[in-house]
Amino acid sequence: MRRSLLARLIVIAALGASLACSVRGESGTIRFDSATSAGGGYRTTRVGALSDTIIDVAGGDSVELQSAGTVTVKNQPDGLMVTYYPFFDLADTTRVRTTALAVFDVLRRRFENGGPPWIVLRAVNRPAVQRDSGGQDHFFGIVLEKRADGRWYTLHGASPVR
Repeated sequence: MRRSLLARLIVIAALGASLACSVRGESGTIRFDSATSAGGGYRTTRVGALSDTIIDVAGGDSVELQSAGTVTVKNQPDGLMVTYYPFFDLADTTRVRTTALAVFDVLRRRFENGGPPWIVLRAVNRPAVQRDSGGQDHFFGIVLEKRADGRWYTLHGASPVR
């Protein structure tokens, strides 16, 4: 158990370090954010202030990458959760989904080999500076899972998205 936790922390630190080196931003640090399945929802544990690192994604958009960390669901292998602020209203769910896949495209080079079997791409309605000051957050997430064919699908989806 202890070795598994250490291995996960090393992977998360490596992902954070590689992301920080590959993106422009003022802080350059990806903070740890984890979630545990909790009766139909997730309990999130955050360590430290959120990152305000900006990454450019397809279509000329940018997002603020706020955190990355493990997601634990009972009887499942651990996944990865990436939380980002897309700089637009989350009510436009089609745009949120398109942006989530663009974020995934930027990040997946960092974990494709030996990476997580699934990932939550979680858009949040407020930038890091506002979230660090407290208040209520709203999220919109999509879950992608890597299947035996090596391709990525939305959870329970029939067609690959990548």
